[in-house]
Amino acid sequence: MTRISTGDAKVDTLIALARCAHIYDRHLEKKLAKYHVNRTEYYVLDILKENDGIMKLSELKDWLQVARHTLTLIMNSLEDKGLIERKLYSADRRSLQIHLKRKGQQYIERIIQDRQVIAYKLMSVINIEEAKAMNENLELLRLSLLKDAQIVS
Repeated sequence: MTRISTGDAKVDTLIALARCAHIYDRHLEKKLAKYHVNRTEYYVLDILKENDGIMKLSELKDWLQVARHTLTLIMNSLEDKGLIERKLYSADRRSLQIHLKRKGQQYIERIIQDRQVIAYKLMSVINIEEAKAMNENLELLRLSLLKDAQIVS
C-alpha cells in the first residue's frame, strides 16, 4: 500500500484516518455478522448502552443523522430481534423512548469484547502515550466535524 502524499499534511492525515476507519469497519463487520446485526444496529446498541439503556427516539435520530424512515427500519429490525423495545415517553406522550432489553445488553457486551480484541490488534503498533494523544486529536476533529457539518451537506 502506498503512503498518501498530497503535499498537505492535514489532508494526508484525514485521508489516512478514513482509510484506517474503513479497515476497522471491515474487521468489525465480520465480527458483527455472528451476532446478526449490521454496523448501524451495533451503533444504536452501543449508544443506548452508553446512555444507561434508554434514549428518546429523536435523540437517536440526531445521533445517527438518518432520515426518520431509515430510523424506523433500524428500530423495527432491532425490535424484531428482541434487542430493544419502544415505549411512550412519560414526560411527553407524543415521544417514544427506546429501551435496551436484557438480550440487547448481553449482545452489546459480547460485541464490545470482540471490539476490544480488534482494537488491541490494530492499535498494537503504537504505545499508550501515542494512543492518548491520537484520541485527544480525534476528539477535536470529531467536534469540529459536528460543528461544521453544514459545510458538507
